Amino acid sequence: MVAIRDGAHRQFELKTRCDHGTKSGAATAEIAADLARVARSDEFTFLGVFDGEIYRSFSGDKTETRGRKTSLPELTTIFPPADQLAPGSVHRCGFTFDGTNYAALLVRQDVAGNGVRVIVVVDRA
Repeated sequence: MVAIRDGAHRQFELKTRCDHGTKSGAATAEIAADLARVARSDEFTFLGVFDGEIYRSFSGDKTETRGRKTSLPELTTIFPPADQLAPGSVHRCGFTFDGTNYAALLVRQDVAGNGVRVIVVVDRA
């Protein structure tokens, strides 16, 4: 899925839960902190694997009415709704967040039981 070329040195931080709890609001704040870390150094790349509900909470296509709205509404303009991503294909996009230009790759996977998983890789552009 992720190819690193030319002997590049990267640091990956893989998480199974957010450092600040499991609520989507905390996850949103964590994404902003992770993007700031990518902006500071060429050694960092953001790699997120999100279940459909967590991804929907910050991509702007949340259909559930309970729970908190995203604490960073600008994230909803960065990450396209999961339903706009064709399953299995790579979606490429660029965006600016907090003054830094980024390039992103997103892949939607449909999983058993009508579930969705979205893989997001972000680096500085």
